[in-house]
Amino acid sequence: MSVATIVILVLMIAYAVIVLGIGQYAYRQTGSGRRDYYVASGTLSPFVIFFTYLATYISTYGFVGLSAVFYSWGIEWAWFEAMYYPTLIIPLTTLIGLRLYKLGKMHNYVTNADLVAHRLGSEGPVRVFFGLIMILFPSIFYVGIQFVAMSAILSGLTGGQLSYGFMLLFFASTMALYVILGGMRSVAYTDVVQGITVLLALGLSALLVYTHWGGFEEMFVAAATGPRAWAFERTLPPHYFYPAILFIGPAWAGLVPHLWVRFYAAKDIRAVLMAGLGVGVGGALMYALLPVLVGTALLAFYPEAPEVAVTEQYVSMMFSSWFGAVPAALLMFGLVAAGKSTADSILLNLSSILQVDILEKTFKVKWPERTLDLVARLMCIVVVGIAAIAAVSPKLPIVSIAITLIWPGISVLALPVLIMLFWRRVNRQGALAGLVSGFVSMLLCIYVLWPEWPHNPFYLWEGTLPCVMGIVTLVVVTLLTPPPPKELIESFYGKG
Repeated sequence: MSVATIVILVLMIAYAVIVLGIGQYAYRQTGSGRRDYYVASGTLSPFVIFFTYLATYISTYGFVGLSAVFYSWGIEWAWFEAMYYPTLIIPLTTLIGLRLYKLGKMHNYVTNADLVAHRLGSEGPVRVFFGLIMILFPSIFYVGIQFVAMSAILSGLTGGQLSYGFMLLFFASTMALYVILGGMRSVAYTDVVQGITVLLALGLSALLVYTHWGGFEEMFVAAATGPRAWAFERTLPPHYFYPAILFIGPAWAGLVPHLWVRFYAAKDIRAVLMAGLGVGVGGALMYALLPVLVGTALLAFYPEAPEVAVTEQYVSMMFSSWFGAVPAALLMFGLVAAGKSTADSILLNLSSILQVDILEKTFKVKWPERTLDLVARLMCIVVVGIAAIAAVSPKLPIVSIAITLIWPGISVLALPVLIMLFWRRVNRQGALAGLVSGFVSMLLCIYVLWPEWPHNPFYLWEGTLPCVMGIVTLVVVTLLTPPPPKELIESFYGKG
């Protein structure tokens, strides 16, 4: 085992000790009951909410994935991300977050489906469909690709001396342990450390790029005059992005399931506003600044794309070749922090679905509180085990499945919810019809009708037709069927 591998292993162990120590601290603060475990009884401070929202929003895609997208597909997605965060995501996150926060405080919600089932006046069928199918199908794979990126990159930096399987087991088990210990508090408190780690890694990335090139001018000139200069040109038609702005923005502004419950956990309105600020800081730095700098460095340094297991390895390979494996590994702990802060939040969210929505509310299990607390922790093991199995090999189709499904999947889930949050006329028939039609049409478009990207004949963003189908169906069915009972609407929104 090389010295570099030993140093990386020591860093990993130190990182594990820190997050498990935080988990133990969170465990001592966590009381009994599912609401305390899953949403910290709505007590997270503005400071904690800022970092947990920022860190959770930035996945491995945000930290290095978008740089690889810039290198592989061109700059357009980076410009797209940079444009819609300040104009759409930040204000919508605040608007939607305030509504979710108010309803969460009024009704003591724990899961996403708590709100939807209450709004529609339906329990079992809504919880099973919305909770299990509509959230599990993209999210379990999204946990898996966080594991894939973290494990493949760190294993690659050791030259395979620490195997991919070992890294996968290490990251999955460490994350499961601290989530099991303290639930939402563990996730949120570790996110403070991980959010700071991500920001420090951003600064270090910019510094290393600047140091290697002796400034940015030479790097941009080399990239713009090299064989991959096409990356700065338009490669997608403008009309591809118009529906993406319309349909992705509202979905990712507060209604991503594992971010949505942050508003249930917020202590006060200031915490909600800090979530919007966290999106702004994270979006500006990780989805706009970093991809332009690191993506341009990749264009200049790799005229021909090297062979990698996952595209995120482009970045780690570049920094490793410049400064060695250990400095690159230090930088890549920003990726680990980004990946874990996303994966642990999804893990906790999926565990709450299995326990609360499926066992308690659908199958009506009547177990003692202590037993339910134990079940909550066991559900974490089940979910992380499934995600780890899905990620057992980076060459399996998990990455393509997750990337294909996550953005349109979240959108067809979130847009009907957004409409029912603000339009009181929406009834059960309309909402369920919208959810089902969006989900089914997404699968048909992607896997049956147009299996080639972008899964429609018009070269629109791939989720466009399913989102339109879901929204139109919701509106038409709602208007053709009786309005929801007045008592239901008043019980959900409050009187007045």
